[in-house]
Amino acid sequence: MAIRFHLLGEASERITLSDTRIVLTDFGKAISHSKEQKYKSCIPSIIRPPEARFEPNKPLSFSTYIWTLACTIWSIIIQRPLFEGFLATEDDMTCEHVDTLGVLPLE
Repeated sequence: MAIRFHLLGEASERITLSDTRIVLTDFGKAISHSKEQKYKSCIPSIIRPPEARFEPNKPLSFSTYIWTLACTIWSIIIQRPLFEGFLATEDDMTCEHVDTLGVLPLE
């Protein structure tokens, strides 16, 4: 299965890296984990990692951002979210995680 993207009407296989401009953004929420710890997640609930809910007294780790990045990349490539969660509660999102990924680890 080939995934094709179109940029300004041009097929992705005809675009080279030198034709692109990559932009990274943190939406004003990035922190340096070596300098400060963050406990509250401002990530939208549909892509918020389970540990942000189940371990509220532990600082968010680099892994939480990897989870969010993976969910974002999934949404871009597949063109739909990995988890369904329009107006979902935390319990609804946990059910989505279990339905999609299986039972969460006990720890």
